[in-house]
Amino acid sequence: MKLRRISYGLVMTLFMAVGRAGVFVEIRDLQYASQEPLIFPQAEIKLLAFQFESASADPRGRDEAKALHDTFLRSISDVAGAAIVTFVLPSGSKPTNYRDSLKQAAQAQHAQLVVWGTVLADAKGNSRTNIHLVLFERPPGVQGEYQTINPRYGSARIRVRGVIDAPVTLDRIDFTTITGDVTPTAQFMAGLVRYYKASSRTGAPATRWLRESVSDFEHYLATPSAQSDASAAAQAHLYIARAAVRLATSDVPNAIAWFERARTDAARAAELNPYSAEAPTLQGVIAVGQHRPLSEVAAYLTRALGVSPLDTNVRMNSAVLTSAQASPAEALRQVSQTTAVFAAKGVAIPESVKRFRSDLERQNR
Repeated sequence: MKLRRISYGLVMTLFMAVGRAGVFVEIRDLQYASQEPLIFPQAEIKLLAFQFESASADPRGRDEAKALHDTFLRSISDVAGAAIVTFVLPSGSKPTNYRDSLKQAAQAQHAQLVVWGTVLADAKGNSRTNIHLVLFERPPGVQGEYQTINPRYGSARIRVRGVIDAPVTLDRIDFTTITGDVTPTAQFMAGLVRYYKASSRTGAPATRWLRESVSDFEHYLATPSAQSDASAAAQAHLYIARAAVRLATSDVPNAIAWFERARTDAARAAELNPYSAEAPTLQGVIAVGQHRPLSEVAAYLTRALGVSPLDTNVRMNSAVLTSAQASPAEALRQVSQTTAVFAAKGVAIPESVKRFRSDLERQNR
C-alpha cells in the first residue's frame, strides 16, 4: 500500500481494523522524512524502513526495501500493535545521503527500530545487499538478584543482597552481505518485535510472546545467512537467552529448563562474539538464577570487565558483588575507579553510586 497525504485517514482506519499494518510513503527526498505526519500513532512497536541505496537508475534499492517490507509484514501478521513504515522515492530517483536524519525521522514517527541498506551488483549482476538495523529505543535486558550472609564489623553476620544488571547495550546490528533473499533479516526483526511486545507484559501474555520470539530467532539461526554472520548470530542467541531468563519467571513450572536454555545460548553468544561484555554479564545473571556459587558469578563479571573496562554498568556489577563477598576494601577500589570513568566521560555520577561509595567508605574506616 502506498501512502500519500490524501489517504492518511484511510491508513489510520486500516490500522484500527487489523491491529498491525504496513505502508509505503513516497516522498521526494528521504532527508525530510522527519517532516512527514505521524503514521500509525497507536502502534506499540514500529519499524521505520528507508529505500536502500543503489546505483543511479538501478531499481533494486527500491525493490529490496519493498521485499523486506512485505516479508517482515507477513512475519508479524499476528502481532497486534506492530507496524512498519517504509519511505521510498519516486521510481527512477536515487536516494541522497539521508543517514544523518534517521534519528529525527525515528523520533518524529515514534519508531523504536530503523532499517536501511545498500544494494550493489557483483560481476555477474547479482544483487549483494548490506542491511543495517538501529535500535533507537532499546528493549529492556534482564537482571539477577542474589543474596549472601557475610561476617562484618567483627563477629556480626548480616544478610547482603545484590543485583546484576544485564541491559541491552548494542544499538546497531550490521548484517553481513546477503545475496537476493531478505527473509532471514526479516525473521530476525520479527523476533525482536515479539521480544519488545513481551517486555511490557507478565504472566501468560509474556510467555506467549517470549516463546514466539525464541522461535523467530531459532528460524533465523537455521539460515545460511546466520551461519555466515557471527555477529548477528551472537545477537540472536543473546535475545533467546534473555527471553529464556524472562520465561523462567513467567513460565515458572519450566523455570529450570528455561534457565538451562538461557545458559546454552548465552555461552554460544560468548563464543561467537568474545569481544562484547553483553554475553558474560548475561551469563552472570543466569548463574545467579541457577543458584551457582558467587565465585562463578564473579568469574563472569571479571570477564565482562576485561572486555569492556570503561562500561560503568559492568564495573558497578563487579563492585557490588565484591562487596557482597565481604571484600569492602576491594569494592571501594572498584567503585572509585567507576566514578573516575564517569568523570572522564563527563557524565554526572548517579546518586546510587554515590550512596554505595559512602557506605563502603564507612565500612573501611
